[in-house]
Amino acid sequence: MKDYKNFYYHEESGMPVFCYRTGLTVYEEIFSCGRLMSGGFNAAGYTQNLLGSSSIRVPAHSSVDSSVFSVDIDGASVGFDTEYLGYDEKRLTEENGTEYILIKVYLRALDGSVNINVCTRLDGTGVILRYIELENVSGRSVSVGNIVPFGGVIDSIVGWDQYVKNNDPKK
Repeated sequence: MKDYKNFYYHEESGMPVFCYRTGLTVYEEIFSCGRLMSGGFNAAGYTQNLLGSSSIRVPAHSSVDSSVFSVDIDGASVGFDTEYLGYDEKRLTEENGTEYILIKVYLRALDGSVNINVCTRLDGTGVILRYIELENVSGRSVSVGNIVPFGGVIDSIVGWDQYVKNNDPKK
């Protein structure tokens, strides 16, 4: 599956779901409750909705912080209070001929201070590149801190511990 790259958008229960596929890596995010959250991950190449018995989704009201990014504006986190504005997908080519897909998810902080573009690059390898763009729309200076462009949760797969021979990472 080298060089395979694909972006798939759909809705589940009225929530936007963003599915990023590159190589066999599949990563999904869901916008719910004012934030963009981890929706699932697998290395089988299939979207989470096709792997119903083996995938998990962290519930939107879980105590686990599954937010995929974090940004502090004027000392307050804006990643939990955003409005979803939309997304776009572009197929681009670098000067060296490398083709990639660039997906931007557009959010706005509910306090009106910044627009946040969550940018994801898929190039066909098993690695997802992520960065965020911030646009100050407040009309005043703002202080930016604690920028985490790619966070969230990692799935835990029940029953796989039987295949782990040794929990020591040195062996």
